Amino acid sequence: MPVKAIEEINGADGSLERVVLRGQNGSSTEIYLYGATITSWKSQGKERLFVSKQAHLDGSKAVRGGIPIVFPQFGPGELPQHGFARTRKWTLVETIEHGAGIVARFELKENADTLASKWPYKFVLHYTIDLTATTLSTVIKYENTDTREFSFTSLMHTYFQVPDIAQTKVTGLKGVAYIDKVKRVEESEQQDSIV
Repeated sequence: MPVKAIEEINGADGSLERVVLRGQNGSSTEIYLYGATITSWKSQGKERLFVSKQAHLDGSKAVRGGIPIVFPQFGPGELPQHGFARTRKWTLVETIEHGAGIVARFELKENADTLASKWPYKFVLHYTIDLTATTLSTVIKYENTDTREFSFTSLMHTYFQVPDIAQTKVTGLKGVAYIDKVKRVEESEQQDSIV
């Protein structure tokens, strides 16, 4: 199973780098070091993630699509929308082949910009991506290396590619509270499934 570690994708004009993992049966995944954003996952001959045609892949904005990492803030607030992890260059720590696939490990630490922000803490994010012939697994671990406690919010904001949105169904949300930003109300889901 070949691992293509770091591959340049743009020219010398501030080029972004990406990590391409190639697994069994034609599976693959691409991860930009900018934001550690996964922009492609192919399994069983199909692209599984959506990236907008309007996405900027030049480092000028967070990637619109794929699997961006939100940290240390979800949504709007004192920091830019969804925090800074998705607009910082991450470090590829290692790639490891294992029996069923390939693992890539990434890391993000505080820097002068983050320490000067409204969230001025020392931290390390450890991000592991595991590709097999049919699966893509992601794990993120948060390490506080500061002398102070801090709070944060985080998530992986996944954009799935779906063949027909009219045939898409989400289940298991009945009774879950949510905020509808369009209507500006807080409600609870009443249906067993949402189509």
